[in-house]
Amino acid sequence: MKITTINGSPRKNGCSEKLLSKVREGARDSGIETISFIVNRMNIKGCQACMFCKQNKGCIVKDDMAEIYMAIDQSDVVVFGVPIYTHEMSAQLKTVFDRFYLYSRMDNDFNFSSTMKKGKKCILIISYGNHDKNIYKKYAESLVTKFKHVGFEEVTVFVASDSMNVHPEYLESCYEIGRNLC
Repeated sequence: MKITTINGSPRKNGCSEKLLSKVREGARDSGIETISFIVNRMNIKGCQACMFCKQNKGCIVKDDMAEIYMAIDQSDVVVFGVPIYTHEMSAQLKTVFDRFYLYSRMDNDFNFSSTMKKGKKCILIISYGNHDKNIYKKYAESLVTKFKHVGFEEVTVFVASDSMNVHPEYLESCYEIGRNLC
């Protein structure tokens, strides 16, 4: 088994990275291979809406996103660190998500499908500074729909509210998420 973690936070050693680190630690302790990306350190351009990916294999934009596509292709589970800034995922992660357009297909009757390999699972580790654990519940639900739309068959959510203080129970929960992936 192999997992990929994708940190959408621009903050070096911030909450998202600490939580993802515990997921990786738990996974490694269970014998699972891990690979990680910190989007803010990568050269990833926005989707050009050129439709190249609809007529050809791959994306016309040649940048570090190719590494993420390859890792997703080779992984069983992809874990995203999703920090909420101004009521949305970070700009860095939104750029990555927009490039998932590569996976989306639509037929003449407007039925959607995905070119992502079947069986991919996704975990969204959503973090934000507000104390209210339910304040972004509807947004989290919309993210589940979006991630399923691009091809992840199973999407689960872990919420770390009041994330300016990385609570020990959040770290323990993320370790258990990684450990229980197999």
